Amino acid sequence: MIPDLDELKTLGFRDLVDRLSRIRTGELAALDPDVLADGEWTLTSEQFRGGLIAHCRDLGEAEWRRCDEVAGRLFGWVEAFGGTSHLSVTADRFHLSASLLLEVGPRPGLALLSPGRLLGDFIAELPCSAAEARSTVSRWRGEPDGAEVRWLLAPMVLAGQLDRIEHLLPASADRDTYREWKNLWQNLT
Repeated sequence: MIPDLDELKTLGFRDLVDRLSRIRTGELAALDPDVLADGEWTLTSEQFRGGLIAHCRDLGEAEWRRCDEVAGRLFGWVEAFGGTSHLSVTADRFHLSASLLLEVGPRPGLALLSPGRLLGDFIAELPCSAAEARSTVSRWRGEPDGAEVRWLLAPMVLAGQLDRIEHLLPASADRDTYREWKNLWQNLT
């Protein structure tokens, strides 16, 4: 199980990473859902993310690989077992990656430090193609449908993190799509 509140108060960052690295998703899935619901998911995630940003310049390659693996699993757990929405977990992951990329730059083989992967993940979160979005907008007469507006604007929070690291985004069709959506959103707001 993830650390409880008392443990979280005493664990340093490296101890937290060690503790989380020993947890297996299968073990969590076998627990009583009521026990899982009482877990300190949000606080654990916040402490991990804050600690990683604070210590990112001091980590060696093996520690980076371990933190990258723990981060991937922790984000999955927070959504699956902690009841946090997919959009909130994804926004937290994007914020963490953007913050780390600005501190230490890209590193091959690490999902958290891959601008190309983050860009690909952004594309996967888009509700439709930019052409479909433009077609939806063109059908609006008078007041647009609120649900459609929310649907089209939801990924903007992720684009805000990509904006921070736009200079690191590799030239690609995905980067062109990201820019196309940014233009679309500017015309909507």
